[in-house]
Amino acid sequence: MNNKQLFQINLLKLFFLLSFIFLSSCQTNPATGEEEFLLMSEKEEWTIGAREHKKIIQEFGGVYNDKKINNYVISLGEFLLATSELAGSKFTFTVLDTQIVNAFALPGGFVYVTRGLISLCQNEAQLAGVIAHEIGHITARHTARRYTRSIGTGVVANILGTLTNNVALRNIINQSAGLYSLSYSREHEYEADLLAIRYMQRAGFNVQEMPKFLSIMEEYSILSKKIFNMKNKKISELLLTHPSSSKRVKKLIEKNKQIDNTNPITGRDVFLKKIEGMVYGSNLNEGIIYNQKFIHPPLQISFDIPESFYFLNLPKNVIGYDSKKSKIVFDMDINKNKLEIEEYTKNWDKLPKKSFIKYSVINGFKASNINFSRGDEKINLFLLQDSEYKIYRFVFISKSDEHKKASSQFQELVKSFKLISKIEADKIEPNKISIKTKEYIKKNQSNNLGLSIQKRFSKDVFNTLNAVKQNRGKEIKRFKIIVNKSP
Repeated sequence: MNNKQLFQINLLKLFFLLSFIFLSSCQTNPATGEEEFLLMSEKEEWTIGAREHKKIIQEFGGVYNDKKINNYVISLGEFLLATSELAGSKFTFTVLDTQIVNAFALPGGFVYVTRGLISLCQNEAQLAGVIAHEIGHITARHTARRYTRSIGTGVVANILGTLTNNVALRNIINQSAGLYSLSYSREHEYEADLLAIRYMQRAGFNVQEMPKFLSIMEEYSILSKKIFNMKNKKISELLLTHPSSSKRVKKLIEKNKQIDNTNPITGRDVFLKKIEGMVYGSNLNEGIIYNQKFIHPPLQISFDIPESFYFLNLPKNVIGYDSKKSKIVFDMDINKNKLEIEEYTKNWDKLPKKSFIKYSVINGFKASNINFSRGDEKINLFLLQDSEYKIYRFVFISKSDEHKKASSQFQELVKSFKLISKIEADKIEPNKISIKTKEYIKKNQSNNLGLSIQKRFSKDVFNTLNAVKQNRGKEIKRFKIIVNKSP
């Protein structure tokens, strides 16, 4: 048998093998009604979603413990689901207890919105638009389609490459599969937008609130870049994972308007009523920032925040920035080897050889103060050790010409670091959203616009939280502010 005959036989084998795979994997897409070649069944989708559900909850700070908000999101989700192609299916709608602004879906009917995202919504229709978009990902079976695209192309490449003994062919097709997948995300986001418009219209919601919410997200991203002193980079998790722009979605609505709702639901009043008292920002377990202080009730510690800095409470540390790009970072090390402060300082792997070290006691904590330079930056590090050997670390980084001016504020911050009693810690409450009238706002403008967190960027945060720029020229009767009733 010559090579030509062998090649023809292998091609025939490939044809029958691919035909079998294709026929056994054809499934009807609920959203489009079309037959599709999918390598993942609906049962497998649910299995994956159920398996990952617990991981998602753990990764994002757990489920938000508020029946009012949870029931609201569930009822809204089920109402929208009833208008979809999977009406009657079992879906799980979850509010995640995190300040991160995001929403996403897992296969098998698992939809998530974060507490941070809900706080930025201005009305029920905006929240409904987000949920409808995530339902669209599930009804269109985007996970199965993505899996098929990434796995299926590779399977064909490997079969064909093996049958023809052509390694180069396998590499070329696998590279093509990677390139093909680059456009996949935008394609599916586009389809999820179309489906969200469909479900919103069927449910009677004002679809124009979808692009309005994306405009708020774009404004939020601009503010985040301003806070972080960053340029040309999207900060918002939602915008990173959902590339649709407000202008593009607006055009989609104009092209795909199927139902002319005379009085579409916007639902601002009911929405504001539901989110009254909702936690804003980080929760107590992560520590909170309010009234120019960082307080961590579980650790029973607190310190003051300089007014010229804006601090962000992140999962692994607390970071503050000022307008000159000076940065303060705070974190904690449990010091599992129980090293004394002197030994811990000298063994710290980030310590340069040319460092000036001074030991002292600050508010009862054994402390080391380390100073060194790195390029055009000056770095000041304070390590404080408590009676249980835990090390609290403060790092101050600034440009050499700005160091002297901002250094005094850093010194004051470190000096303010202290332990608080359990009685004091138990009295601390989280920051919460409160709904106030425009009359209240006018009276309290001098009082940090009612925002009790920190002064820097308070006006920007207030404006973004209430979409003031978007509503310019329109009367806003009620506003969201942040309050804290801690002593």
